[in-house]
Amino acid sequence: MGFFSFIFGGGSSSSGMEYVNKYRPLMLNIVAGDMPKTDTKGNKIANITRINISGTTHQHLNSNPRKEIKRLKAGQLLVLVPDPDNEHDHEAVRVMTTYGKQIGWIPKNYPDKALIFKRLMERYEIFCCIYDCGISKSDIPWCEITIVTYGTPFDPSLEEKRPNSYSTFMLKMKGRI
Repeated sequence: MGFFSFIFGGGSSSSGMEYVNKYRPLMLNIVAGDMPKTDTKGNKIANITRINISGTTHQHLNSNPRKEIKRLKAGQLLVLVPDPDNEHDHEAVRVMTTYGKQIGWIPKNYPDKALIFKRLMERYEIFCCIYDCGISKSDIPWCEITIVTYGTPFDPSLEEKRPNSYSTFMLKMKGRI
């Protein structure tokens, strides 16, 4: 790494774009203005969740989340990146923009984080986009994201897991499965 990259890039040995280039192919695109009903292999939705990301008040890699979150819009695609070498959480998942800026993390206490981490490590596709974001009245950046996962051998589709559940019924009514 060059001197100026070290000084102005935050001293990180990996740039955000390296992560995006590696994991962007696993992120599904919006289809007809909505989340995809299946992944590219035809696997159906296993879970849809909306969560607030953590770590928006700290700089990560080469980015200032406050600055980046001000530029984001609802529906904008994001890239999830596993970070198995994270010293605080060996199943950490970075939340990044498609242009290589980290805006935060999937919260450590989120119950399905381990499944998302496993999906990414095993190269399964995921859909992730901004639901809403902004800066609070107390000047804290926040970002709520939507994550959609699809059936895998270790986490089957919602129809298979809970065929008679309210969630399955609602997804069918909305034409998402």
